[in-house]
Amino acid sequence: MSEGYTVEDTQGETIGIVVREEGGRGFRFFSSARAFDVLDGHIFASAQAAQRAARDIERVGKRGWRAISSSDQRTMEAVT
Repeated sequence: MSEGYTVEDTQGETIGIVVREEGGRGFRFFSSARAFDVLDGHIFASAQAAQRAARDIERVGKRGWRAISSSDQRTMEAVT
């Protein structure tokens, strides 16, 4: 059975889901809101890491998040 969680923005609106990858490699994000499409398909170490990435996008925007994630792997906390 799949393990999954909803991811919400700071307003409490659902902006996507994360589903555990087979083999426990992490959680893949599936966007349901255009503003968060930059996260679509990313694999995160935990559901909480995906939530933090979504909050980062709200705070700094998509372009800013790309810069953060490429320069600071800890911020992204992605497995891949």
